[in-house]
Amino acid sequence: MTEQARKTRRLWRRITWNILRWGLALAVLAFVARNAAGLWDADQVEHLTIDPLWLVLAGAAYVAGWLPSVWFMRRLLFESGHPASPLCVARAYYCGHLGKYVPGKAAVVLIRAVLLRERGVPFGAAALATVAETLALMGTGLALTLALATYALPETAWEKLPASLLWLKESRGFVTLIVVLLTLITVPAVTGFAGRIAGKLAQRSMAARRSADSNDKTASEATSDSTGEQSDSAPDAWSLQLSAGLLIQALLAFCGAWFLHGLSLWCVLNSIGDPGFSFNHWLICTVAASGGTSIGFFVLIAPGGLGIREGLVFATIAPLVGTPLAGAASILLRAVWFATEIGVSGVLYLAPGRGVGDGQ
Repeated sequence: MTEQARKTRRLWRRITWNILRWGLALAVLAFVARNAAGLWDADQVEHLTIDPLWLVLAGAAYVAGWLPSVWFMRRLLFESGHPASPLCVARAYYCGHLGKYVPGKAAVVLIRAVLLRERGVPFGAAALATVAETLALMGTGLALTLALATYALPETAWEKLPASLLWLKESRGFVTLIVVLLTLITVPAVTGFAGRIAGKLAQRSMAARRSADSNDKTASEATSDSTGEQSDSAPDAWSLQLSAGLLIQALLAFCGAWFLHGLSLWCVLNSIGDPGFSFNHWLICTVAASGGTSIGFFVLIAPGGLGIREGLVFATIAPLVGTPLAGAASILLRAVWFATEIGVSGVLYLAPGRGVGDGQ
């Protein structure tokens, strides 16, 4: 097969894959829009009033919920020898959120790595830190959902479960302990393994690029000297220092982050109704937010987990507030979070910020 034929074949593969993933994404969007329209046509939903102050509080809780992730990414970069300022990392992190609305979600890694490289952080180091943070955060979200599910389920939900599962109600502490132990074992292992795989792939990509440019060595060296990006090809640019102590701190911080996301959902509920505050309500909202977001993340064809998150949030809070209010809240939550991401990322993108080398 000639080189031209191989290029044509790769091109058609890429076109086919893009058509497939965007087609699936549009199918998901159509399904969500159809069901959302049905919910908003319900009589009880048509007469809802919205308190904007609660929505502002929901957005603030959502923004605060991502701060542990910013801290963790910055620590990873620092430990790997690539310190960056808090504003620099926050800018890349929040702007990267918009990449999750591209099917496949790989754009998240690209956006954050490119923005950090503008501030002097090697592309590979930024990409590895993004992968490690995402896996640890979403793994914690899944674990927290499982650990809290037995506490958050209302009595009406327990009554609908098969008799063979009712032992979970009497063994909540045991279930939580097992989930915690499995999390402490699996999340570090999976995160570290994925980081090593990503590092090897990045090294191979860089080696291939250097090999392709070897015939123009002088020009390559001149470009490297002028841009100051030699560190991208250095071995330590692809290393990821992920100690057990740092990861445990991150898991605890991420638990707090998911509780803040649950608080954001509770604020949305208060904006359109008055469920009343109780610790159990907060637990249910946290289960809905963490489960919907983390499970939606792993469905790669759904941009931003669209449809998956709404469905899980709706199913979780419907026994608490009723079907019409749950449907309205799940849709409104998406709107509030998306508007918050646009606003915060826009402000941070235009912020001048500081560069690297300012320590921990």
